[in-house]
Amino acid sequence: TATVRVYDKAIKGSSAEDLDTHRSFSFDCAFGPEASQEKVYEEAVRPIIMKCLEGFNATILAYGQTSSGKTHTMMGDITTTTDSAQA
Repeated sequence: TATVRVYDKAIKGSSAEDLDTHRSFSFDCAFGPEASQEKVYEEAVRPIIMKCLEGFNATILAYGQTSSGKTHTMMGDITTTTDSAQA
């Protein structure tokens, strides 16, 4: 589990040391920009898909800045078409 702690200088004591000025967010997985699609799939997605095949419900959420590659990561290259898509 990865935890991100965000400090908000606009509230209370405005110092990072003040424990009342932060919020923590936990994630099952977090990957940096150097992570390959294969690494993301194998470590984060594949276990979820396997649970779906066992009958569990699941959601995979890709969150990030605009144009950071979320759609490409989830869908691959969507600009190519196949013969069946042209028919």
